[in-house]
Amino acid sequence: MNPSSKHPWHRQLHPFGLYRAEGSHNLDRATIENFGIPGECLMEIAGTRVADWIQHHESFNARGIILAGKGNNGGDAYVVARLLHEYGLEVRVHSLVHLNSLKGDTYLNAQRWLSVGGEITLLSDIDGKEEESHLDKKKANDAKQLLNKPALTHFSKALATADFIVDGLIGIGINSPISASLKEIISLINNSVNTGIINKYALDIPSGIHPDIGVCMGDAFSADFTFCFGGIKPGYFLEDGPSYCGQIIRCELPIPSSFKEAHQFIIDEEWVQNVEGLEAPIRKKRNHKYSQGVIHIISGAVGMTGATIYAAKSAWAQGAGAVQIICPKGLLNLYDFHLPETVKVGVGLDDETKLGHHHSQEILNILSKKNGLCLLGPGLGRSEKAMKLTLSLIEKYPGPLLLDADSLYALSPPILKKRPREQKLVISPHKGEFAHLLSTLTPDCKCELSIEIERIERAEYIAKKFGIWIVSKGIPTAICSPEGFSYWTQYDTTLFNRIGFGDVLSGSMAAMMLEKSSVDMALVKACQQNWEQAQKILMVNAHLSPADLVKK
Repeated sequence: MNPSSKHPWHRQLHPFGLYRAEGSHNLDRATIENFGIPGECLMEIAGTRVADWIQHHESFNARGIILAGKGNNGGDAYVVARLLHEYGLEVRVHSLVHLNSLKGDTYLNAQRWLSVGGEITLLSDIDGKEEESHLDKKKANDAKQLLNKPALTHFSKALATADFIVDGLIGIGINSPISASLKEIISLINNSVNTGIINKYALDIPSGIHPDIGVCMGDAFSADFTFCFGGIKPGYFLEDGPSYCGQIIRCELPIPSSFKEAHQFIIDEEWVQNVEGLEAPIRKKRNHKYSQGVIHIISGAVGMTGATIYAAKSAWAQGAGAVQIICPKGLLNLYDFHLPETVKVGVGLDDETKLGHHHSQEILNILSKKNGLCLLGPGLGRSEKAMKLTLSLIEKYPGPLLLDADSLYALSPPILKKRPREQKLVISPHKGEFAHLLSTLTPDCKCELSIEIERIERAEYIAKKFGIWIVSKGIPTAICSPEGFSYWTQYDTTLFNRIGFGDVLSGSMAAMMLEKSSVDMALVKACQQNWEQAQKILMVNAHLSPADLVKK
């Protein structure tokens, strides 16, 4: 896998790289061992970022609860507690582990907390090591009974009057279901009558959420804000992560950019704007409607023309200079009525309403007359004739080709190897379509795509193997490039899980591909703009429809 240091946008992208738990630990270790910044300094910086943010957003007399574990996450929590205390806020620290079970920088910061007059209320009567081990069901139930009941009662009372709570119990070190006693504490917090009033902050990741795959490991702290230290965790955006993490607050640490070797990145307005300043459009100024090229949309089945209409209107709304519909002659009147702004070219006989392989040469001749991009799939249908037409265009059309919807069912390893070398191929499958592609393009793979990270990793593999771009729709949507990079959305894609939105996205991507010199940037920008436009509409309307996004 190419490291991000080889990415042409590394300078803009490196703060937005995604790192699993192991990768995050490696970044910290390299910074400590190879760059000479002690671990306690990293912990102090992380805690300071959090304490400053909380002080700025909470009232001056706010009361808080700090939950501290035994690992580095607990050390961060002790730093936060000490600094908030110094800022004048009333904070109480609760822990499930004995002070004598702490080590290194965590022990050091617990002692510093005590040295400024702080106290630690122990919620468990058992040894820290035993509590942290993941017991079998019987032992876990026994451990649950060993919670310090008076301290737990005290904690419940404190929770009822708290203004905020900080979770520093586990962090990114979780790899198995949480213990019974920890589950009881988390459940108490999440179900508290006061929980809708107080702000809940998580350090690095909510306790109970797996940092790599986003799965809830039995139960998890439900945060309003999660402070991200160093590398961004994939679990924020996968599976249960979005429901538990709340708003992500990035807390930069002094990790040298040369140490960062991510190949996955979140899509963020900050780096997109910075890169756009570097990536000049193919043509800075449109001197003629055809000067940036034509978007050729091939539509082929009666009864499914709505998909083509949405795609065409979307491309037009995104500023495409020329959109041309290539369709059976029997559908020309329909498109003339719904798409007066586009050029229509009919093929075949006057009464034909479906495209097939026998139209392929006629379509290729039309495509050769005006340079641009070909969009195939929306409204095509999956008949044998339509699939043969798709195969012919993939094999013979040398220009940029965007495949979506029905056309994806024609793909196979042999046809991908036959396509012209200069062809830039983008495919845009939703989860069901991608599952089909996975079985077709990687028949030896037994992956069932039971979790989102598996879908993204397989999309990355296929994109790199066949030298194509894949826009893998889901939560999150991931744009995978031939070079092995992927860019993830960080917004709620469930808004677009309805018929028609995929066609709108296809039109947007086509328009951006003609405008931008980088296919990566074109696809990123199309996803970003659809989301931004949706948010503007939802500020006025209660609901969102595909038609809302294609109004120019």
